[in-house]
Amino acid sequence: MATQLQISNQKRSFASVNETPHPQ
Repeated sequence: MATQLQISNQKRSFASVNETPHPQ
C-alpha cells in the first residue's frame, strides 16, 4: 500500500525528471 508521502514523493520525482533532462 502506498502512503501519501510515497505518492507525493513519486509525483515530485516524476516532475523533477521532466524538468531536468539529466537528474543526476
